[in-house]
Amino acid sequence: MKKSAMMMTVSVIMLSLLISAALSASLKGKEESITLFHGEDFVILLPPHEVEVTFRNRSDPRKTSVLMRGGKVIGNRAKTTLHLNHLIIKAVGEGDEGLYILENLKDPNDVKKISLIVRDCTIEQITKYGGNFHIPVVGVNTPITLEYRPIAVEANQTSRPATVVLTATGISMKPLQGRISVSERSITVSAVTGADEGSYTIRDSEGVIQMKVCLKVKEHKNHVNLLNGERLKINLILNSSLVQLYYTPDSESSPVLLMDKGEFTSAQANFGFEDRLSLEGSMVFLDQMKASDAGLFTITDLQGFTVSTVQLGLKRKKGMELNGPRCHIEGFCCH
Repeated sequence: MKKSAMMMTVSVIMLSLLISAALSASLKGKEESITLFHGEDFVILLPPHEVEVTFRNRSDPRKTSVLMRGGKVIGNRAKTTLHLNHLIIKAVGEGDEGLYILENLKDPNDVKKISLIVRDCTIEQITKYGGNFHIPVVGVNTPITLEYRPIAVEANQTSRPATVVLTATGISMKPLQGRISVSERSITVSAVTGADEGSYTIRDSEGVIQMKVCLKVKEHKNHVNLLNGERLKINLILNSSLVQLYYTPDSESSPVLLMDKGEFTSAQANFGFEDRLSLEGSMVFLDQMKASDAGLFTITDLQGFTVSTVQLGLKRKKGMELNGPRCHIEGFCCH
């Protein structure tokens, strides 16, 4: 009897743990994350049942403030729509970052959590690696000051002070020193790389913020289809000593380092490239293209940011694709 009772107790405990885990998983499944730009409106869809909406600020998560209770908005930071089906936080800023919790007043297990992240921008510009980033300043009273936060800071730690990269006296500072130019219409940051991603804040002559612009740097993308025997040309964009070249065959998923700072590695022999791969200035050439060469060539800078990618594919000659079985090219079956 004692053994039976012990087994029953263990079963009850295990069942309780499983139920608790299921409830925990259910609650975790209801958590979502939303990212907005500085100044955007945060709209929360309210469920049909009565809820209490609370907020935990990211900078002080131990403190909870009530935004809505019993169908009524508390405080002046939030407001509801006409039919009470949405709660709106107008023009979000850093102080609105944090966790928003919607609790069903009739069911304490029915909880929805929304994590809000506010990016330190009003707009975002996308520029290709090595291109010029233009920030419009038309109508902004001079002299202008430009501040910069790297992407890791502006997306997660906007409370940290920004770095002044262009002073009111027109002097450019690190990390953009020597790459900033100013005209009546715009401030230009030249030759951008992934390290320049982040937010840029424009302040006027009175020190008032006029604009916040985020920079996103994209790699150059190229899709090249060649016939057997043709030559592949890969533009490194930068000096060969400043890049690394990786190759991922279509048959594999892991990239292999082919060239490091202008020097080809021994890995080229694994793909039969040793007599066909050459470097001239900032151009890499692969001669006598084969069907087995198809894959992705990736150029990165020494900080690990992607500069360019070249997707190499096989081009079939006209007349090769006929009804029935297709041709074979150097052992490559064109199904």
